[in-house]
Amino acid sequence: MNAFGETRRVDTEKKNIEAIYPLSPMQQTVLVDSLMPGFDSGFLQLQCTVVGELNEDRLRRAWQHVLDTHGVLRTSLHWRDLADPLQIVRRKLELPWHAADLSELDSAEQDQAVRTYLDEDRASGLELDKAPTFRVAFFRIAPKVGRIVWSCHHALLDGWSGTLIMSAVVQAYEALEKRAELPRAAPRGYRDYIRWLSEQDPAKQTHFWRTHLEGVADAPPLPLVRNGGQATGEREFNRVKVQLDQDETRKLRQYCSDHRITVATLYQTAWAVVLFAVQREAARVRGLINRAMPLSVVFGATVSGRDIDLPGVEAMVGLFINTVPVRVGIDPQERFPGLARRLQTEQTAARRFAYVPPDQIQEAANVSPHRRLFDSLVVVENFPDIASGVDASAAGIRISGFAGGITSSYALTLVVGPGDSTDIHLVYDPDRVAEPIAGTLASAVVTLLRNVVLGEDTPIDELANGLSPGIDFSPDDAPACYSDDRQATEPASRVHDASDYEAPRSETERRVASIWRKLLGVERIGVREGFFDLGGQSVLALRLIKELEEEFKKRVPVAALFDSPTIEHIASVISGEHPDEVSTLVAMQREGDGTPVVCVHSWSGDAIFYRGIAATIGSDNPVYGLQAPGLDGEGEILDSIEGLADHHVGVILNRWPDQPVALVGRCLSGPLILEMAARIEEAGGSVAAVVNLDSGRPRGLPPRIRARYTGDDDPDPPREKDMGYFLDRIRRVRSELGVVGMIKDQVARNVVGRVVSGWQSDSAESGATEDHGELNGAQAGGGAGEDPVPEELGVLDDPRVAAVVDGLSRAWLRYEQRAYDGVLTLIRSTETASNPGKDWHVSHWERYVQDVRVHVVEGMHQTMLLEPEVAEVSRVIRMTLETTELEGSAR
Repeated sequence: MNAFGETRRVDTEKKNIEAIYPLSPMQQTVLVDSLMPGFDSGFLQLQCTVVGELNEDRLRRAWQHVLDTHGVLRTSLHWRDLADPLQIVRRKLELPWHAADLSELDSAEQDQAVRTYLDEDRASGLELDKAPTFRVAFFRIAPKVGRIVWSCHHALLDGWSGTLIMSAVVQAYEALEKRAELPRAAPRGYRDYIRWLSEQDPAKQTHFWRTHLEGVADAPPLPLVRNGGQATGEREFNRVKVQLDQDETRKLRQYCSDHRITVATLYQTAWAVVLFAVQREAARVRGLINRAMPLSVVFGATVSGRDIDLPGVEAMVGLFINTVPVRVGIDPQERFPGLARRLQTEQTAARRFAYVPPDQIQEAANVSPHRRLFDSLVVVENFPDIASGVDASAAGIRISGFAGGITSSYALTLVVGPGDSTDIHLVYDPDRVAEPIAGTLASAVVTLLRNVVLGEDTPIDELANGLSPGIDFSPDDAPACYSDDRQATEPASRVHDASDYEAPRSETERRVASIWRKLLGVERIGVREGFFDLGGQSVLALRLIKELEEEFKKRVPVAALFDSPTIEHIASVISGEHPDEVSTLVAMQREGDGTPVVCVHSWSGDAIFYRGIAATIGSDNPVYGLQAPGLDGEGEILDSIEGLADHHVGVILNRWPDQPVALVGRCLSGPLILEMAARIEEAGGSVAAVVNLDSGRPRGLPPRIRARYTGDDDPDPPREKDMGYFLDRIRRVRSELGVVGMIKDQVARNVVGRVVSGWQSDSAESGATEDHGELNGAQAGGGAGEDPVPEELGVLDDPRVAAVVDGLSRAWLRYEQRAYDGVLTLIRSTETASNPGKDWHVSHWERYVQDVRVHVVEGMHQTMLLEPEVAEVSRVIRMTLETTELEGSAR
């Protein structure tokens, strides 16, 4: 089962779980909003009228059938004690059904009874972690008239899905009436959409929205909204209704056809012009601009979310709808048709990334999370016909008056309903928008559209005149929020507390502190400040250990730095106050009662570069690094994967004889962790997860270097294209990441060093005269080359590291990959996943495991274990462990 699992406080009911998988980003956004105190805008009460020969029992059984065949209706959401929320689909559930016969009451009493139910129903809310997460109520109004109230939550369904469900109810009712075969559900479910989302490229999403919204962070807030656009009350919103009659509606639709724009574009353009009129007038009164100056307005728009490359998405039930920003630059001399066509073109481009949730878009736009990107929203309802494909008369019932139950948390929401005539509702928060202003804006929309229908091809400047009557924008009466007070809401930056400083107290501490200051570039360091908190990273940690050993002429175990990375602790280890730890198992985070995460060394033999996982995985899971034997200068260097696996498995089973462990590997340790997993289980141990970070099995060193380790004859001379590959790699990494990034690339550093060394020796032996000055400089850390590798790479000269790299290179070259009867989690960087030449990473591992579960995290191969990318890597590891535990309990 390709799913994610949950471990605590979830009713597992093993036989009743059909599927477990993550929430979509939009689901997570809605869920978080619903958990905030106050009014839950995600709680929906969908209503419709049913007319015909009503059989209540048949209607209830039709609903039960739809529940049985639509997984979303059997889904609950879980977030407590989880790293990331999950949804669980049950196989079978009882329909929550309420029925009342109101046919003996007069119409006023009937309305009051339904209103009472609605109020009590809303007060009860929905427990999203207890399935089913919806309720259905049926009220008989007359012998042939009924009313359905379907209470559900926006975290699981959108309006489009609501109409699909109601259509399915009608079809099931018809089948029961005719005693025919009951209809089946759509062949694809919401899990397919979640899988599709996981395959999208986050880097492309961020790039598009950052470019599309460039500069929008500096725009002032809407000058009609109090309290900076943030909701303050717990009450339902008010609304103002205006209407376009059938003739006006028909003319507007013809206008859209004539100008090749959609109805949604028409209303978005109209709202943009109204906002333009408001913004321009407010700014003009304050003397900020003149009337002829262009302005940019920003508002939100709902999109169906189904305009994606996913077959069958139009028939899938779930939450696809999204709210995306619409940015409209308006030139006062532009005409309405031209503005509408330009907006439609821009929106068409944006549809490719319309599935990105609002918080991620806001982050891409560099807008503070403490400020809303926009205060108003445009919703143009365009749901499929409820009775699509159904002969309503044959079914014996007809559904009408379907209301989607739209709610909003925005200060202003313009809702345009479908139909022969057009109902336009301006939903507003009375705590943030005054009622007269809401009425004025609603009227302005209708006035503008009527002028458009009349064919007035005048500049926007003239068309916008008079659209904001009665709104006083004078400075004395202006809402306080009009001034751009974003700085006041930003959290203060963290500063170092000088009172925490504690000076070195001994000669040893002073000497250790001197080395730290040089490596970290920090003028003053207290003896209890953490090395990694001050900016220390993997390579600097290796350099620190090396310099400490040179300074004190004593071996300093890497474990000491992770156990307590302070000057005080390191000095105590050097002074002999702590026992010397020689184990290759290094504690990065000892605390936690959850599954231990063991990060296995790569080609360089050290596991320090995994420390970011320990810093971001949370407090539940202890994290250990597994170093290569011999890296301490004392242990035996092993040159076979089988020997390494035996050694590492022995260490792990000695430390955790009765507890499952998770194995994490990268590059060389990709094949190694599979070998280890198989041997752990053969020895009676247990493996919770096997996680590979962005690697397939390496496909080979250049032939001459391979010959150095294998003894194979290789008559080919050194090839310029091979040397060029590594030179290009050096240049590319340094240009993209800077010097520090190059230092942090352990694998490239070691491989380049050894390959360059091999080429130099080969060239010298053959009497080659080519100028390889740049290569010489790359190895030596300076000198003849134009682009020398910085001095920090001197750690490569450590004979212990060189010996371990030699041993590991031989081990890999002789190893035949072993199969593992389990699941491999492959976490890929966007750099690798977007490169078709790296697709073999996935296909290679598929040959050796039962299943490969792929996750893509934003960033480059060289940076995925650094902040901020490593936090996403840790999140996937946590999810993988939760999945494994729940899948195990469900078996």
